[in-house]
Amino acid sequence: MSLTTVKIKSFQHRQQQCVGLIFKYDLKIIELVKTMPGARWSATKKCWYISETEGYQQIIKDAIGGICKLEFNIVPKTPGVDEIKDYRDGGSIKGEEENILDVKCDEKQKTFYIHLPYRFKDDFKKLEGAWWHPGAKVWSALNTGDNRAHLIEILKATSYKVSFAPTKERERKPNKRPKLINPLQPEKEFLRHMQIEKKSQNTIRQYTWYVVWFLTINRNNDIKTTPGELVMKFLHDEIVERNYGPSAQNQALSAIKYYYRNVHHVDLDAENIPRPKWKRPLPKVISEEEFIAMYRQCNNVKHQIILKLLYGCGLRRAEVCDLKVNDVDFKRELIFVKGKGDKYRVLNPGRRLLDDLKKYNKSFLPKDYLIEGQRGGKYSATSIEKIVKRTAEKAGLKQNIYPHMLRHTFATHHMEKGTELRLIQEALGHSSSKTTEIYTHVSRKNIKKMRNLLDDINI
Repeated sequence: MSLTTVKIKSFQHRQQQCVGLIFKYDLKIIELVKTMPGARWSATKKCWYISETEGYQQIIKDAIGGICKLEFNIVPKTPGVDEIKDYRDGGSIKGEEENILDVKCDEKQKTFYIHLPYRFKDDFKKLEGAWWHPGAKVWSALNTGDNRAHLIEILKATSYKVSFAPTKERERKPNKRPKLINPLQPEKEFLRHMQIEKKSQNTIRQYTWYVVWFLTINRNNDIKTTPGELVMKFLHDEIVERNYGPSAQNQALSAIKYYYRNVHHVDLDAENIPRPKWKRPLPKVISEEEFIAMYRQCNNVKHQIILKLLYGCGLRRAEVCDLKVNDVDFKRELIFVKGKGDKYRVLNPGRRLLDDLKKYNKSFLPKDYLIEGQRGGKYSATSIEKIVKRTAEKAGLKQNIYPHMLRHTFATHHMEKGTELRLIQEALGHSSSKTTEIYTHVSRKNIKKMRNLLDDINI
């Protein structure tokens, strides 16, 4: 049986020197490629690739060398003396295209960062303060005149040019909203009341959307004459009939009630508008052994930190995304978490997680958010869900695992270890202890206190 040939070629991708692996579709090879550090699929290059870092040949051999025939074709032609002379005189080196290497300068840290091709690493190491960050896959050095001049000299005889620029925060794309035909906006008093009451931005967005929706649907009706009837008709025709859940129904009703109360001074409570029954199921949890199995299937350092924050600190998915670099106080060994309603709470991360976070920060160099996406900015909540599901599947867990289940597990395991209910309540950010008490119903320790009657009879 002949081995599948994998061609390995070097190319520039997103201003970074990479190594592409080109082969015919083979699920077994793909699964092994995914185990390589930083392996990603490029839709533009139509191949899997890794960064051209030190020792990448051995990484490839260790991962797929046993089942594939490897063809390395990555070493670019080294320009000769005559070619370099021609280049300096205004010509170009044969076989190379001109590439611009963006150098990001951090004025606060007096440091610059660059995605440098692998073959220049030995020369770059001679710069003052030179450092390789494996997580971010970027080199850094002190932003001095000598270092800049040295970097330009390193690349002088090549087709690479450097462009020094200050770091800029990535712009966030606006959220997409459902489109309404000629939407009607609420009065200014509506927004002003919410701002005075310091409602969270998420609440303001949601309330505004439901009120705009309600006003647009009733543009031809007098909303002051029969408000109760119009609201119930809106909730039924637009919310219930579209199969929105109880949570959306409650939020829509709360938004419209808030609008009537603060803008038209009408109390809709007298209308007896029914709210949907809230069916609260018992929280689902996993065992400690199951979490360990999940964690051991995760080889990505950033993903490991996410799992630890979900299970070890009981954070919500959105809270992990909102964590800022400055929210971790390494001196006082605390984490400040921004929860629902912009309420902050303080957590004890423990020394093990703090040590992991120090290594993570040094490797990945997060700028603003602690967990950043591949191109900077806030990490995607959807990506966190995929990480949890994927590691659970690899660990062989049969049930559907989602991020919030790890938060339930955090609370339940603390309950079983005898942690005070009040401390668990504060760690979870619950305003009422009744919300936290639900975990007493799923605590294995409490359940086992009551023996099953069948254990005491011989049948």
